[in-house]
Amino acid sequence: MKPEPPLPPVDAKREISALIASLLLTEQRLEELTGGEVDTVADKDGRIFLLRRAQNHMRQTDAARQAAILDALPAHIALLDHQGCVISVNATWQRFSSDSALRAPVYGIGLNYLAICDAARGDEASQAR
Repeated sequence: MKPEPPLPPVDAKREISALIASLLLTEQRLEELTGGEVDTVADKDGRIFLLRRAQNHMRQTDAARQAAILDALPAHIALLDHQGCVISVNATWQRFSSDSALRAPVYGIGLNYLAICDAARGDEASQAR
């Protein structure tokens, strides 16, 4: 038996969109059937899938745990994503941000910290770089 050639990109995008829509409908139906009382489901091979409510709860729990750990540290800490954008800061950073030249909304979350440091001018510019 000869394997089928891969779908052209346009058809693949359409199929991916259809599969995502199907997954969303399936998840909604599972929540309806279980009355929202089930967090996970398993397929016949034992693979476990988290439903949206469980995923959201896990994200919130992880974020709270991460915040508690970061807030316990005395250094001012900003977590950056792979592009250098601030995704989270601790309480010490928040105080630092309020007292420093980095007076940005939401303590700089969402801003590219590396670009800000590269663009720094003045007496403290060498430290920023």
